[in-house]
Amino acid sequence: MRPCRSKADIIQKQEEVDNCHLPRTYRPLPPIRVPKAVQEIIDYWEAIEINGDRLRRSQPGSDAHRWMVTSIKKVLTHKHYAINQHELFKDDPPSKEFIFARIIDHAKQALNPSYCPYGIKFKRPLRNLSLGDFFHQRIPTSKYMCSRFLYITDNPITKSGMREGFKKNKHPRFVQALIEIYRKVVLGGVEYDPTISDLNKFITAADRYYLFLKDNQWRLPPFIIQMTDEEKAHVVFKASVEGVDKKYWFPGVFSSDTNFQSRIPAFFVREGMLTAEDAPNWRY
Repeated sequence: MRPCRSKADIIQKQEEVDNCHLPRTYRPLPPIRVPKAVQEIIDYWEAIEINGDRLRRSQPGSDAHRWMVTSIKKVLTHKHYAINQHELFKDDPPSKEFIFARIIDHAKQALNPSYCPYGIKFKRPLRNLSLGDFFHQRIPTSKYMCSRFLYITDNPITKSGMREGFKKNKHPRFVQALIEIYRKVVLGGVEYDPTISDLNKFITAADRYYLFLKDNQWRLPPFIIQMTDEEKAHVVFKASVEGVDKKYWFPGVFSSDTNFQSRIPAFFVREGMLTAEDAPNWRY
């Protein structure tokens, strides 16, 4: 005689049958337990914010989240094969404080334009890296990305301005904003990684504009001085290219003597922020 099944048993059996017809990636995953020490590292990663940008987050319950939790567990319990091969961690796993320091280093490289690598093209892969792949990438794209944690441990981060051939970048946000405007307006939004020569011209433009504001601040409306770096970059770009043939819109136009002796003072006169009588006496 066939045993009698309850309604709950029938519903459960039907769900199992339905799930068998789903692709593997769409089947519901069982919940994963997140230890307190692991959650602290996740919270630290997700709390970092530099210049309004954050590192990539993983949605709880997703495959990326499971990989992240599993990776951190292995690192903290000294069971991560790749990291245990490093001479610093052969005997003991890295401490949470050491991990926090390496995460900060990674965030500076990914989000702060003052730190190498310079340019959106090279920073984008770092920004898109999840916390799980930070320790060991499942599909490495290069030797630098195989384990960012180990790479940063062996290679201390450096400031962009300290790279050979580059001028010291005193105003990184202004420079990055000016480059981004140039990329979108002049180059049509294509990928653009400035050469050493071009980058130095953008840096020179930033230095000269800040000196320009400092020497003439008593003649300027207060809101001009109080603008953000992004707003100042827009002003410099607009003043530099106004009246210039588009075929001459190159990085050198922003840092030229003509720009700071003629175009920018004339721009402020046209905008009514400087009287024509005062303009010839401006310092630059």
